[in-house]
Amino acid sequence: MANPLDYLKDLIPENTNIFGASPNANLKKMSDMGLLGSQNYEDMLKKANTQSIFQGLLNTGLAYAAQPQNQEYGTIVPYLAKAGLAGMKAAKGPYDQLTKDAMDFAQLEKMEAEKKKKAEEEKKKKLKALQKKKAEEEKKKSDLELLKKIEEKELAKYEIEKLERELLDLEKAEALIKKQKIRNAQLTDAEQKYILTIKAKIENNWLIPHNTNHDRICTVVVNQLPSGKVTSVKIHDCKGDTIYLDSLENAIWKSSPLPIAPDIEVFQENLVLQFEEPN
Repeated sequence: MANPLDYLKDLIPENTNIFGASPNANLKKMSDMGLLGSQNYEDMLKKANTQSIFQGLLNTGLAYAAQPQNQEYGTIVPYLAKAGLAGMKAAKGPYDQLTKDAMDFAQLEKMEAEKKKKAEEEKKKKLKALQKKKAEEEKKKSDLELLKKIEEKELAKYEIEKLERELLDLEKAEALIKKQKIRNAQLTDAEQKYILTIKAKIENNWLIPHNTNHDRICTVVVNQLPSGKVTSVKIHDCKGDTIYLDSLENAIWKSSPLPIAPDIEVFQENLVLQFEEPN
């Protein structure tokens, strides 16, 4: 004859406590999968059962005490039943929390795995892009080396021609300055007045920067049209800070058109002017 307790054993889940609370049927499997941390399953179950019974008792007592006693049930049973239901509901909390923790951990594991997968894909993508960029840079470098070899002769030729032009311009400027200095020593009163008028206008527009290093006297070659319009400015035989030299050149350009010569005999297409910073 079958034992009635065996029948009840099939109806009541394993590890069910006095409030009818029991762990999720898959909780052991979740623990084996590592979803509940490294704590021993039996210890964890024992702790959850203790918490379940405590919360069941506490909520049963509170629920009973909280009920109004004027319901006129005629017996205490309904009060106890309501309190017991509250206790049973509360007793499920610790076990439900274990299940929730396991599900949350599983979700976090999934998210972490997806994040890791995405990071790996991103890493592969970046590596591929880096390899592509490196290949392009290598090709560019190779092309540049080829261009460098092709252009070396042209560049050398250009530099030589440039140097020759600069030397020629320097020789011309020096010759012009020498010629103009001789002429300046023989200027008529009208020519001297004309030169001083030009210098006065330029000096009036010259915003001299402070605290700069430069030669005491700067010689400038200025080319102009008969209308006084300046066509070129070259500072010659003057060493100094760039800001100082630029300020002098800017003053000359700003003074264009220069004062017009009183007659064609006084006009000088190439002016050699000397400027000295006032004290």
